[in-house]
Amino acid sequence: MVITKDAKLEVRAPLKASLKSIEEFVNENRSWVEKKIREKRAFIDKYRRYIFPEDFVDGAQVTYEGKTYQLQISDCQDIIVSDLLQFPKKFLPHAEQYLIIWLKHQALKKTTERTKFFANITDLKYKSIKITSAESIWGSCGPNNSLIVNGG
Repeated sequence: MVITKDAKLEVRAPLKASLKSIEEFVNENRSWVEKKIREKRAFIDKYRRYIFPEDFVDGAQVTYEGKTYQLQISDCQDIIVSDLLQFPKKFLPHAEQYLIIWLKHQALKKTTERTKFFANITDLKYKSIKITSAESIWGSCGPNNSLIVNGG
């Protein structure tokens, strides 16, 4: 049994396991499952409130690079960070998805800068960097000298 990153139960069983035995196993472990789902939901709620505003409106707060910015909805073409975080009006119908894409892009830029810096110092070579949404690891090395970094 696995609690997924969106707080749902996923049950994996051998092909020959009967539905009855699977259901019995899940029922025997119901309190553990419920506890883990509650913990995961609490984590998701805390994480979302930390990064994403409840509503994408002027004055809402957004966290970026450890600093809290007031959101300003504007006619700009892309997200702009100054003393405010300007957010394009055109992105509002899918605001959270656009913010996630932008944050991953920023993470890739920062990670690439730091990786180049340390690659020069250590004389190590890498081919590419990829930002993922992995939940259980910080990062890893992939085939052909690629770096895979968890962007959350």
